[in-house]
Amino acid sequence: MKNYYILIIEESVTIDKDILISKLDLALDWIHIMSNVFIIESTADKIKWYKRLKPVFNGNKFFLTEIDLSNSIGWMPKWIWSWIKEKAKI
Repeated sequence: MKNYYILIIEESVTIDKDILISKLDLALDWIHIMSNVFIIESTADKIKWYKRLKPVFNGNKFFLTEIDLSNSIGWMPKWIWSWIKEKAKI
């Protein structure tokens, strides 16, 4: 089953973006929606994602939670809403 997660990274954290992208590329798909926010589409559970991502942040703060894309609202560029609508089938 596909799950969707939102990943929020503390803005003051400096990480190796190439390593983060290599981890995100393990997902079925992902999108970078704000400077410190990503949405991840995956069949893996949140514990597996936590274990994948924790080493990237070297003890710095990040937040990962499952989300329901069909229950979304906000002000974002059209291309982001297109991605969300495609995934949520709304």
